[in-house]
Amino acid sequence: MRRIERILIRTMILASVLLVVVQLGLAQDPVDFYLATAAKIESPPLDIPTLDNSEITTGRIYAVLFKAAPKAPVKIWQDGILLGDLSQGEKLVKVSAGEVILDGRGLEPVIRIQIVPQDARLQEPRARVVTLKGNSVSFKVNP
Repeated sequence: MRRIERILIRTMILASVLLVVVQLGLAQDPVDFYLATAAKIESPPLDIPTLDNSEITTGRIYAVLFKAAPKAPVKIWQDGILLGDLSQGEKLVKVSAGEVILDGRGLEPVIRIQIVPQDARLQEPRARVVTLKGNSVSFKVNP
């Protein structure tokens, strides 16, 4: 009986050590793990819908698409005017040349916002993803 107990104890210790070694080998940055898991759970992948050119106003007004992952009430400001927010996760906004501010102050989770210009005349902003961590980010709109 003692011999079986010793074998069982040694097997359990060996299994525990093996488990720790495997977990250390598979470890990754916890922030990256959380962002990847949250993105899979809370929102679908960021995809860009096509926009009909008839929706873009000619002149000095330009269309820019914003997509947030996860959905969050990030406010979109230009010249002190609230253009909208990303509480629905996606927003097509008509902007003029100048500075646009994405305001995520006071929001706890890390929010990735995809900026997609829908007007070929725009040199800035370029299509990109910005990250908000309870702060605000501004960028220029230039034709």
